[in-house]
Amino acid sequence: MTTPPTIEVVRAAGHPWNNKGPWDRLLVSSTTQSGLIEVLKLARERFWNIWIQDDDGLRAVLYKPTGIRQRWKDNVRDGYDII
Repeated sequence: MTTPPTIEVVRAAGHPWNNKGPWDRLLVSSTTQSGLIEVLKLARERFWNIWIQDDDGLRAVLYKPTGIRQRWKDNVRDGYDII
């Protein structure tokens, strides 16, 4: 039996590059690459963007502006842009 991925949401963690503003982070760890891929797919549907993913494909950190409910792209200088 495969262990399900571990998911942790950190609210108001700040932007991953400068820790400013109201940004949330999603920490994901899996015992299989396919488990991580599935979580990443679902997270992207909920407007999370990947910040870092390790080379072995078992861990990732995602982020998004707190409370966002639409597609966006990062704009470090000004926060983010709705797309």
